[in-house]
Amino acid sequence: MKFLVQIHRAITDPSYYNDIVALRFRSAFWFFIRILCVFALLAAVVHTSLLTRKGSELSKTLAEIFTGITIQKNTMQLPAVLPYIPPARTIATIIDVINNTNSNGAVVPESLLVFDTTHIPSQSSRFIQFGATAISIHFRGKSNGIEFPYKQVLDSTGNGDFSQTSIEHFFGRLWPSLFVGALIQNVIVLFSAAIAALFFLFGIAIFSGAYFKIGFKAFMKISCFALTPSLIGCMLMLVSGTRATLPFSGNAVPWLFYIFVGISAFSMLRGLRYVVTSAHHGTH
Repeated sequence: MKFLVQIHRAITDPSYYNDIVALRFRSAFWFFIRILCVFALLAAVVHTSLLTRKGSELSKTLAEIFTGITIQKNTMQLPAVLPYIPPARTIATIIDVINNTNSNGAVVPESLLVFDTTHIPSQSSRFIQFGATAISIHFRGKSNGIEFPYKQVLDSTGNGDFSQTSIEHFFGRLWPSLFVGALIQNVIVLFSAAIAALFFLFGIAIFSGAYFKIGFKAFMKISCFALTPSLIGCMLMLVSGTRATLPFSGNAVPWLFYIFVGISAFSMLRGLRYVVTSAHHGTH
């Protein structure tokens, strides 16, 4: 409950920043770490649930790619002319859905995913191959790739298909792994967003002149709390399924992130003004 009160006051109560300046830096930084981890956790739960739910975009797209493909007695049966290479843009869509990102039309290599039960890739290739009895991940310049035999994921009959229902069941079994991956990714994304917002707040603090009156240590303690709206905005983008392009992702930052960084700046300036005014009155 105290944690929620801290979040509320960091956004709405400028007088609270007087108390923040009096905190030890370790306590302020611990608040930042907690809010980052909580938001990353919430976003990971939502994103993983969207990936594994029935009728998800991921399962539909994969079912289209694997149309007519089955595995009989641990051997893949392909109806298409070999090698079968799904459209690169479709693969880019799958990557975007899994990573909750937006490639902005960037196209992955044509040979990233290949279905071929008759040929062994050359050392100049680098892709994922669905072969006769196993999935192989090949790296350029390496003679041997990493193989995952179908028999390791199929039941004792060695038979399987790639219908949407089967794919949804498979991803349901992968929920814990997908959740851990999403959690790690969200921590990185939120931390990157916080660093980007921190540079903006630093510039605002210097421009306002307040930074020179409170010093670097007090500014960092205030920022640990003032970054709360920025992290909230970043989390909302992650859980909304908008595949937000975020700082350091190589793409443009969405307008929603700018709005929440602006709220962070407003909260910080109100807090700085209160801290500076209180310090001035305390000297008289």
